[in-house]
Amino acid sequence: MKNANQINALQNIIIETITPLINSDFALLDVSDYNNIGDNLIWKGQLDFFNKLDFQCFYQHAIWYKVKHDFLKDINTILFQGGGNFGDIYKKNQEFRLKIIENYKDKRIIVLPQSVYYKNIQNLKSDAEIMNQHPDLHIMVRDKDSFDLLNQYLECKVYLVPDMAFCMDRSYIDKFRIKNLTNSKKGLYMKRKDSELASNEIQFSEFDVLDWPTFNYGRIKRSLVYRRERYNRILSNKLIDLGLGNIVDSRFGLKPYNQMNRYIKKGVRFMDKYQMVYTTRLHGLILAILLEKEVYIIDNKLHKLTRFYDQWLTDFEDVHIYKP
Repeated sequence: MKNANQINALQNIIIETITPLINSDFALLDVSDYNNIGDNLIWKGQLDFFNKLDFQCFYQHAIWYKVKHDFLKDINTILFQGGGNFGDIYKKNQEFRLKIIENYKDKRIIVLPQSVYYKNIQNLKSDAEIMNQHPDLHIMVRDKDSFDLLNQYLECKVYLVPDMAFCMDRSYIDKFRIKNLTNSKKGLYMKRKDSELASNEIQFSEFDVLDWPTFNYGRIKRSLVYRRERYNRILSNKLIDLGLGNIVDSRFGLKPYNQMNRYIKKGVRFMDKYQMVYTTRLHGLILAILLEKEVYIIDNKLHKLTRFYDQWLTDFEDVHIYKP
């Protein structure tokens, strides 16, 4: 496999850094109950990493659902899913994380690898006041800029660690690949559609210009997907309030249990059709590497991609910074 040694090296950094910190059974909070395929890749990588531990993840929870019982009171270790929501852009996730940090000072809390971004440094200072009160907080970050920023304001231990999607089991990815693919398309320009897009000026007329397939819906389907998610969350929380929480999954609410697998399958089959990928998404970059594509990085507004590349990917074959 192309870049096999480099990927193994990243996995070893993850294993050697995080494994010694997990010394009891644990809970995983803020899991990805939404249709961003990249965040589902992180989730799956975390679960595959957990399979190598001596301790078990016995509870997982998405922030959309009320907690049925205080599952956290009987454990000693709490983990938060990694990703790119640490800061003041994704306020709901950050507020939930701070609430747990503030209310569970008797637990070891580990934030799995994140990219950190604050529009307003005063928000970081306010967050630091809460986090600095916790005696056993450990925060993993995916790039040097995030590492330096947190170390300016936080008293806890901060670690440089690659993204958890690199821990996905290879056979898991391979089972979703398109079999006997003979006529792959030449190129994909993976252009995100949200506020993190840095510029609309780049044109690739000869390539398909698409985001993750779960984001490429038309207006009507987007509305239907949004309503389905909203009603699932409302109904799930109503059932919990009525004492019927036993039929509500703490990860997915009332949706099927295999949602994460379906999203990842969709993402793998979407990207597998292309020989070359130009991407504005970090996990478009990571999945392209795992699928052995030639990949070019076009940074997003928060500079997640170039920061990650500079830290971990400079020795990877067929991974480039795009230069117009």
